Amino acid sequence: MAIMTEKQIRHLPVMQDGELKGLVSIRDVVNHIISHKNFKIKELEKYITGSY
Repeated sequence: MAIMTEKQIRHLPVMQDGELKGLVSIRDVVNHIISHKNFKIKELEKYITGSY
């Protein structure tokens, strides 16, 4: 994400064996990071409240 932001790249190709398999957008990356952080927050809340 840092490289995409720094270089102002919005999409990156996903290649396998020289063949284009898809594209990853900066939005895909941001959504993944947000989802991962929300999961961690929920797990920490469970741990803190003892409902783990």
